Amino acid sequence: MRDRAGILAYVAALGVAAVMDALVKLVVARVGLAEILLWRSLGALLLLLPVLWLTGRLGRLRPVKPGFVALRGLVLAGATALFFYGLGGLTLPVAYTITFTMPLMMAAMAAIALREPIGVRGIFAILLGFAGVLVALEVRPWALGDTAFGWHAAAALAATFLYALALVAIRVADQAESTEALVLGGMIATALLALGLLPGAGAGRAEGA
Repeated sequence: MRDRAGILAYVAALGVAAVMDALVKLVVARVGLAEILLWRSLGALLLLLPVLWLTGRLGRLRPVKPGFVALRGLVLAGATALFFYGLGGLTLPVAYTITFTMPLMMAAMAAIALREPIGVRGIFAILLGFAGVLVALEVRPWALGDTAFGWHAAAALAATFLYALALVAIRVADQAESTEALVLGGMIATALLALGLLPGAGAGRAEGA
């Protein structure tokens, strides 16, 4: 029963994420990347804190390793910013096709960082998976200008790499941190990045120097 509930919750989360990505694509050109990142973080925080308070889990927000949580939060913030930027110039099917490389990246990272055995078949499967994504994107090395691959696609690919890195990092840290602390770290880092990207932020710092 718990497995079924977990599966349903995961599917619902994917649905919410897809709706969010569609909304981001609609408004990113008009609203701006920084504003979207900021309101996304603040909105998620306003939803998270009451739930944790009602369930008595506010204490789990305190990190065991603050440095790790902060670093992972910055990685997630960069991934979110890059993916949202990518959405501005890609169709949703192309963007999601690029994210299909994340399990492949995680497998390669786990083999390197965690010494998990992967074998020749695993290496072949990873290479074949990457090749499949390239075929789906119609990437032709001899004519990159004529394909779907460009700066926005590169940003989405970089975002996928950072998402994979953030997930593997939890394994490297032996899962010492609570989920609540990790989520909060990502929210705070994304909000701080958004504040740094807001129009006039750089000018304000220059005037104060």
